[in-house]
Amino acid sequence: MTDPTPSTVREQSGHDAVADGTACDFTDVSTHTQTHETRAEFDGTTSLASLAVPELVGRLEGIDPCSLPSLYESVNPEALDELFADDRGANCNLSVTFDYAGYRVTVRDGAVSVSPAE
Repeated sequence: MTDPTPSTVREQSGHDAVADGTACDFTDVSTHTQTHETRAEFDGTTSLASLAVPELVGRLEGIDPCSLPSLYESVNPEALDELFADDRGANCNLSVTFDYAGYRVTVRDGAVSVSPAE
């Protein structure tokens, strides 16, 4: 019998650095164990969405984010950052969804969600 209540694995994390010294501070990372969707929250005023995406995928894959394909293959990183910089996406229900490195990625104000691409 399956549990009708979705379970979530949650971790509190701090500073995640990439090879060039830039970083994205995830304030909360959680994985839904049934859907395998991982959601990471970040402060859009201090961290860029274009860095949060490869950092989260790199964490899930257990590899350096710099070894992942260029984000340009999936989305324009500058446009993504512009949409979510300085809370511009706040209170307007804005989201961007795209495929990247074998994952379906959705960026919303202050959060990145990834799940295996189907």
